[in-house]
Amino acid sequence: MYSTAKKRILCSCRGDPRLRAAIAHLYSILMKRPIHADKEIVVTMGAMQAMYLLAKAYINAGDEVIMFEPYYKRLEIIIQLEGGVPVFVPLNTVSGQKARQSNDLTFNRKELEATFTNRTKMIWLVNPNNPNGKIFTEEELLFIGKLCEKHDVIILSDEVYQFQYYEGPKHTRIATLPGLWSRTVTVNSGGKIFSNTGWRIGWIIGPEELLWGVYIGMNVLVRAPPTLTQMAFAIGLEMENKILNTDESHYSSLVKHSIAKRDRILKILSDAGIDFVKPNSGQVVMANFTNVINKIDLSTESDQRADFRLMNWLLKHK
Repeated sequence: MYSTAKKRILCSCRGDPRLRAAIAHLYSILMKRPIHADKEIVVTMGAMQAMYLLAKAYINAGDEVIMFEPYYKRLEIIIQLEGGVPVFVPLNTVSGQKARQSNDLTFNRKELEATFTNRTKMIWLVNPNNPNGKIFTEEELLFIGKLCEKHDVIILSDEVYQFQYYEGPKHTRIATLPGLWSRTVTVNSGGKIFSNTGWRIGWIIGPEELLWGVYIGMNVLVRAPPTLTQMAFAIGLEMENKILNTDESHYSSLVKHSIAKRDRILKILSDAGIDFVKPNSGQVVMANFTNVINKIDLSTESDQRADFRLMNWLLKHK
């Protein structure tokens, strides 16, 4: 790594070759197909830049982009910056009753089908979902994929929480399903994998023809992330590639640590009488505090935002 820093050089707009090789090795296993390090990977300054570049490459004014609710607000903003129109499909329980865990949620098949029009350019799939932690089933993904094939729509699959699934079905990558590789771009985050998001490394995996616009955008905007940072992630991935699917793997310990943190937060919320949906993946707990907000003395908390006042109170008293 020192020798890399000493060179003080820019690398390819697609990313450092060593990092791309490590990514290709890992995802050739995960995606059950050979991933070409020089043609089917672009390294970016975090997953958010990856999604911005994809929006820049594909979304024109008036294009519609389908998203599932709830969603990460910044994704909507990225679409709107390019003149796109977000179209939302809610995730609910089949019965209409309250979800106890995120995997209780699904989408109405007819409602999703009706959302596709001749203006639909792309569907943004966040799997596992952020913020609620739902893991889409293979049946759900196949249904989504068939609609995308029928309407010739690109699939952007945001899979940054791929290694943080806790209960229920294992994470299925939509690009691995029959016929969907050719229309899918998959976004991942090195920062989420190694819990160091401030280092800003992400990557996109997909067919060469779908990544060309991203490659051009990367060249124009920043050329490439810092070489030294890329080398650090390359070394981390190389180490993990050797112990993949073992108890010694960081990915395995990440799940264990995340479950412990989640369960601690759920206990705090439960003890405080706050309703929540148990996330089956990810890093977020969606909670509804309206049933307790008037029962707690928050007068000592100065923040104007009710949720911040409650969180400050919980930190002090729970």
